[in-house]
Amino acid sequence: MRATDTVLPPLKKAPSVRTEYAPSPSSPDPVIAASDSVKQRISLCKEVKTLDASGQQITQTTVVDHLNLDDTEPISNLPFGQLMNDVFASSEGFIIARMQTRHRVHFTRCFYHHYYAPNLVTLLFKTPMFFALGNNSNQEEPLISRYHATMPLTVRDPLNNEIVVGEVEFYLVKKSEKGMAHLIGTDFNYANSNDFRRLFMENSASSEAVKEQVKDEGVAERSSISPLVSQQLQDNEEFTDYA
Repeated sequence: MRATDTVLPPLKKAPSVRTEYAPSPSSPDPVIAASDSVKQRISLCKEVKTLDASGQQITQTTVVDHLNLDDTEPISNLPFGQLMNDVFASSEGFIIARMQTRHRVHFTRCFYHHYYAPNLVTLLFKTPMFFALGNNSNQEEPLISRYHATMPLTVRDPLNNEIVVGEVEFYLVKKSEKGMAHLIGTDFNYANSNDFRRLFMENSASSEAVKEQVKDEGVAERSSISPLVSQQLQDNEEFTDYA
């Protein structure tokens, strides 16, 4: 060893230190938070019928969309979760409407918006005169809607003011199955079928607009027209021919 060489002492290995942090009350467990977020949304489902390899018909449930219950319903300006709880207090079902529009320039791009379906009734449908008169002879007469043969409506989405394309789909959430909504029909069914309108009314919180469009024995009692005026209009031949 030369005099100029310096011998260094061996390095000591530092002990490993494990630092533990107490969870912050304001920071929820990510596992719990993820689980809660799943519970706070609804899956919109369709039943698709197909044929298997043997030619037998099978029904498959397909999830087409999800609705976050924290989102605000555009017309009532209430969160979907709060609105659903309010409806379930007086009804066994909650109906979600799924409305489609297209981009003005890129026509292959579609936009979907969700609404509480009874809030769209006055927008999608107009009540013909005979409904207000209790004329039960025209139970299956279609409402004035986008599908009417002589007076079709042009309906725009309240959120983006674009023309609605395709059928507005209605999904029913049952009180016993809050995480899943199944397709029960569209605005075409509502416009042309009184039975569907009755099903719609049974799963809606007290909506006067829906009740006025359902034909039954008590519809004349709900009319805002006095019985005397109603009878005079029914006796008028010109009005009868028009209706």
